[in-house]
Amino acid sequence: MFHVKHRVTASNVSRETLELVENQKMLFNDQFELFTSVILQWNKKINLVSRDVSKSELLLHIHHSLMVQYAKLWDSGCNRVIDAGSGGGLPGVPLSIVSNNEILMVDVVEKKMLALNQIIKSLKIANSRSFHQNIESLSTTEDDLYVSKHAFKLSDFFELTKNQKYLGAIFLKGDGFIKELDLCEQALDVEYIVLDEIHKDPFYKGKYVLSIKRQN
Repeated sequence: MFHVKHRVTASNVSRETLELVENQKMLFNDQFELFTSVILQWNKKINLVSRDVSKSELLLHIHHSLMVQYAKLWDSGCNRVIDAGSGGGLPGVPLSIVSNNEILMVDVVEKKMLALNQIIKSLKIANSRSFHQNIESLSTTEDDLYVSKHAFKLSDFFELTKNQKYLGAIFLKGDGFIKELDLCEQALDVEYIVLDEIHKDPFYKGKYVLSIKRQN
């Protein structure tokens, strides 16, 4: 299937992790509701998310962001989480709300990062920062973990980060990820989780959580 020998395997999610994320949805609901209100206010001035997205749809995207935690890589003792191509703060802001990880949100669109800085301040989130920067120019360590929600094609991401050290990357992707993998020049270890086998809401149809590490 692949012109490069990727190792691609299915993965599952523990009952404890599923319960954790479901509890987070309820425990932090007020903060998620506030985030949706704030981001929709900013969206009238700056295109942070789709112009026609409703508050209920945005809340689904927030819940989707929490599923980064389904990946085994999330619990691999990372030093810092980097949200690549964060845009309006997904998945970085929801992950900052529910975790104690240091989360760095990065995007090449300066006005989005200026708005996101203000959103972080208004939500009083202490464990995250946002930067107008290209991920290729980041200084990273082998303990850093990348996360991203639909912001990059896999081949583009691994080309931009080919000279960096990092633990791995977790992507929220659609079912086109197989074609994207076929364009990746580096050999990768990929674990995938099929979300519509776990969540029956039509929103999750064809959605996956990918954990990817570069082969040595």
